[in-house]
Amino acid sequence: MPPEILSRYVELLASHPWNSGTLYALGLEARAELERARAGLASLLGAQPSELVFTSGGTEANNLAVHACAGATSGGSAWVSSTAHPSLANPLRGLRDRGWRLWELPVTVSGALAVDPLGTLEKPDLVAVEWVNNELGFVQPLEALLDEVARRAPRARVIVDGVQGFAKLPTPKLDRLHAFSLGAHKIGGPPGCGALLLHGFPEPRPLMFGGGQEGGWRPGTVAVPAVAAFLAAAQRARGLAAPPWPGEVFSGAAPKPLRDPATPYSPYIWTLDTSPVEGEVLMHHLEAKDIVIGLGSACSSHKRGLSPAHRAAGLSEHQSRRTLRVSFAPGQPASEVAGALAALVVEWRALLRYFN
Repeated sequence: MPPEILSRYVELLASHPWNSGTLYALGLEARAELERARAGLASLLGAQPSELVFTSGGTEANNLAVHACAGATSGGSAWVSSTAHPSLANPLRGLRDRGWRLWELPVTVSGALAVDPLGTLEKPDLVAVEWVNNELGFVQPLEALLDEVARRAPRARVIVDGVQGFAKLPTPKLDRLHAFSLGAHKIGGPPGCGALLLHGFPEPRPLMFGGGQEGGWRPGTVAVPAVAAFLAAAQRARGLAAPPWPGEVFSGAAPKPLRDPATPYSPYIWTLDTSPVEGEVLMHHLEAKDIVIGLGSACSSHKRGLSPAHRAAGLSEHQSRRTLRVSFAPGQPASEVAGALAALVVEWRALLRYFN
């Protein structure tokens, strides 16, 4: 966490460790802090505070979104992104056990969804897609997708996983969505904290049961210091820019970004083609120099075989093993980024003799 966010978090752990659901004075103070955080995040989203439910992170938010939007319905039809984060993709697959038919959204060469062929799919009752892909960084054409949904199935519920884009990119219009998930740690907030924007639900549809907190949507004592730090992180990130990509570092023999010129991408996520060097080997050499760069997303890096995003982008297993995923934080110093990537190129060149 950035120092100022960590300081705010620690301060609140000391001053507001109380249960915000209680009626004694300290609990009411915690409740007031909780509602300030809710109102602040809702304002950033252009939403009503009553529509925002705090969760333990983006994973819980995505699971709750699927549960809320699918409800108890059996035998529906869903349009689903083939490149979604596992926390969205896996609960969607679980709908098959209730007779749902899942239709994977067609993709372009980048792996992002292709809007033109959507007319060939069955009319949906549910649509679920990520805003920014967590592995390759492409930005999905949400407005075009929502236009098609409005034309084909105006009563369909729409879920968008917003974790990788919130407070980093301009927020898309949310008035046509029913669920929009957020995560704190992607923008410098505390891990284990997230939120879900829910729109158009007259009654709560909780995934778990307990004390009825969060308007009946999510039971359990709310971590007030975490959600207040989440707001502080979001406000900070909104005023910062992504560090510029140091293209000059990659001149000559060097790894190359895997980006399609016709596709919009987040400036915070880059995938590099490290051929012929295997990405994991290069990653560990950089780690020895205190440079932390990952293989794909954290949620897929321990799995063997092609990730859905790499498969959608047309990579083979051989090519996928020769990639690295570089991600930046809002406000990260340009000099720090350029220095780390220059070291990456030096290590890559040093390793070439072992792979040629």
